[in-house]
Amino acid sequence: MVLGAGEEIGDELVNHPDIRAISFTGSNAVGTSIYSAGARHGKKCQCEMGGKNPVIVLDDADLPLAVEASVFGAFGSAGQRCTATSRVIVEESVADPFVTMLVDALACSKWVMARVRN
Repeated sequence: MVLGAGEEIGDELVNHPDIRAISFTGSNAVGTSIYSAGARHGKKCQCEMGGKNPVIVLDDADLPLAVEASVFGAFGSAGQRCTATSRVIVEESVADPFVTMLVDALACSKWVMARVRN
């Protein structure tokens, strides 16, 4: 871990020849700049730029597990972490059963509290 201002340390890391991959979480402007610089140097880049921490549920998902992960992701630690789930993107073919299960889970405060405590 390297701490410091982006303009002092970030540019050095992005442009250093020994750095082969970059993972960034932050603003769109900075992420775009990092991704462009990384691409120029042939580096692997992964940028999370304002994505709002989605959970993505596809049609082959284990729906009970996806509901549990969504609820815990949003409410675990009282939502006080930078990775707290703030939206769920659900494939249309499983949206209705997922939403029904999610509403049922949220309506059951014992279910939520049991998961949050663990």
